[in-house]
Amino acid sequence: MPSPVPRDPGLCARCHKDFRLLSRRYSCSRLCQGKVCHTCSVGMGKHGRCCLICYQQKHPQAT
Repeated sequence: MPSPVPRDPGLCARCHKDFRLLSRRYSCSRLCQGKVCHTCSVGMGKHGRCCLICYQQKHPQAT
C-alpha cells in the first residue's frame, strides 16, 4: 500500500525533502498520486514518473 501523503505539499511524500529551490516535484502517475522528488521516483517513459513504492508494487521483482 502506498505511503500516506504528507500534509505539507512542499515536501516529498517519501523522503520529506523540501521542493522549494533545487528539487523538482513529480506527481506519481500510479496509485497514490503523491508528490515525490526525482530520487524517490522512477521514469515510466511517456506515462510520466511514479513513486518507488507504486513501481515496486507493479514490478515486484525490482528492488
